[in-house]
Amino acid sequence: MSERQRTVALFIGLAVIGIAAPFLFPGYMTQITKLWIFVVLALTWDFVGGQMGYNSFGNIIFFGIGMYSCAVTQVGLFYPVGAYTAAKGGGTEFVFDAVQFLQGLGVGLPLGGIVAAVFAIVIGAAVLGMRGHYFAICTLGLGIAAGEIAAGWEWIGAGSGMTTPEPPDAINTGLEAGVYTVLVTDMEGCFDTLSATVTMPTPPTITLL
Repeated sequence: MSERQRTVALFIGLAVIGIAAPFLFPGYMTQITKLWIFVVLALTWDFVGGQMGYNSFGNIIFFGIGMYSCAVTQVGLFYPVGAYTAAKGGGTEFVFDAVQFLQGLGVGLPLGGIVAAVFAIVIGAAVLGMRGHYFAICTLGLGIAAGEIAAGWEWIGAGSGMTTPEPPDAINTGLEAGVYTVLVTDMEGCFDTLSATVTMPTPPTITLL
């Protein structure tokens, strides 16, 4: 096997593991998510700092722009963004059903990438002419400025940040909210009827009828 074939096989293997991991280890979903976030950030640093030779401290700008764009889109398709952020995403008036949640996410994710890319093109055209410590200081300043702007913009939550929509129970549990009847049989063949109430994205509560 050539070096190129080994590299392709490695990337395919990593992709398969990345896709399968949340299904194989559902209890580590948060850790896996954070892992892939840092993998993406590491790749951006390798591309800009390693292969292009630019010491950039502003990559987080585009990451943040993409996240805010996705969250604003996901909320704004169904509710006023300002009212949602003022309520910190809480309250019974800001509830997303499974269709709304998936539609918002389906539109927000690609739009977040597009908006971040547009900002990257505009900012890059202005600063990529710099080199060395001038470029590093410029990107550092841009990162700090972006953070200050976000922290003072009430519409997107200001310093408290923006709470992303909660996945509905139907997605978290695979069941619609409601009461389910379960038939349980013990080792001796005796059985009883249980009532399973699904109201939260946690194991359902079981009460004996």
